[in-house]
Amino acid sequence: MNYIEFQIVDNNVYVYDSLSGKNLQLSYDEAMAIIRKLSILNITSREISLETGSCLQFYNVSISTILENKSRKVNKKVSRVNKFREPIIKASAIVMTILTINSIVHRQLKSKKNNVMVEEETNIVAKPVLLKNTEPIIVNNEEYIIDSTVKENSDNKLEEQIDTFYFDYEDRSYSEKATYTREMYAELIKKYSDMYGISSNLMLAIATQESGKHSNIISNGGGLGLFQIQVLGDWNWLGKELSAYNFNLGYVETIVVGEKLNGEIDCNLVGDLEYNIKLACMIMASNLKICNYDIISTIQMYNSGSNVLNLKETYGDDWVNHRSNLPGDPLYLEHVLSYVPIENNTLSCVSPKGIIYNINVLSNENVHTVSKT
Repeated sequence: MNYIEFQIVDNNVYVYDSLSGKNLQLSYDEAMAIIRKLSILNITSREISLETGSCLQFYNVSISTILENKSRKVNKKVSRVNKFREPIIKASAIVMTILTINSIVHRQLKSKKNNVMVEEETNIVAKPVLLKNTEPIIVNNEEYIIDSTVKENSDNKLEEQIDTFYFDYEDRSYSEKATYTREMYAELIKKYSDMYGISSNLMLAIATQESGKHSNIISNGGGLGLFQIQVLGDWNWLGKELSAYNFNLGYVETIVVGEKLNGEIDCNLVGDLEYNIKLACMIMASNLKICNYDIISTIQMYNSGSNVLNLKETYGDDWVNHRSNLPGDPLYLEHVLSYVPIENNTLSCVSPKGIIYNINVLSNENVHTVSKT
C-alpha cells in the first residue's frame, strides 16, 4: 500500500512518498497546502508514533498524483438536504487534520525544549480555518472555532446534525409594510442591533412582523411600541431585570425594564421609540445566549417564550415540525423570515467572545431554506 508521510523535525516538514521512494523537504505552507487537498479528497489518514516523534500518513495516494491531478473531485453524490452541509464537513475535516499536525509540532518542540515553549517556535503552528455558526475549543491554551454541525459522539465518530430547514411562506420583503419599516427605522435599529451584537436585518424583520410602525398605544395583546414589548398580561417585562452584553460598553449591561432614574416603573418609558428598540435588541441578545446562539429557535422564542426550549429538549432539531402547540404564533418563524430580503439574507449574531453565528435565508422557487453556516 503506497502512502505519503509527513513528519516535522527541527521546525521543517519532511515528506516521504512510498510510491517513488523520494524524500522531500517542504516549507510549512507548502506542506499544509498538500494536507488540505488530501483532506478535501477524503484520503484515509492516521497518526503514528516513531522513535523520533510522530507523523501523519495518508494512504493510497502519492505526491505526483496530488500535484498532477489538480482538478480531481470526490466521486460522491449528495442529496439536496446535504447541499449546504458537504462544504462544512470538508472544511471541518481540514481543521481536524491541521489540529493533528499542531499536536505533532507541539509534542516535538516540547521534547526538544524540556517542556518549555518558546515564542519564536510557536509561531510556526498553523491556525485552523474559522468556520461560522460555531463553538469554541481549546488547543494549546488558545481558543479556536470548529463548526457546530459536526460533533463527536462517545465512540469518536462524526455525527451530522440538521443544518438546513425548509419553510413554506410568501416573500414579503418588499411589501408596503416592509418598505415603510425599513425607511423609517433602519438607522435607529442598526444603532442598537450593533450595540448588542445582532444583525440589523434580523431585527428589522422582527420589527416588521411585530407591528411595522411605532405606536405608544398598548395593543389588545398587551404589547407596546415598534417591537411590541409585553407590558400587560399574565407575564410581561415591566419591572423585570434584563441583561445583555453591550459591545459599546464592553461588559454585560443590566437594566430593570421601565425603571426611571428615580426608581419608578413607568410603562410610558417602554413606549419611547429608542428605548423600545433597545429593549428588543437586549431581549434578543439575552435569548440568544439562553438558546446557545441558535438563531432559528431564538426568533421563535421572541414570540413564544421559553416554551421553545421545552420543545427543543423533546424533539431536538426536529422541534420546528412540532410548533402547533406553542403559545402565541406557531408560524412566527415563517412570518419573520418572509421579511428578509434576498440580497441581504444572512442573519447573524456575535457572542461576547467574538464568535460569529450565521444562518442564510434562501429562496428557490416554491421552497425557502434556512441553513446554518
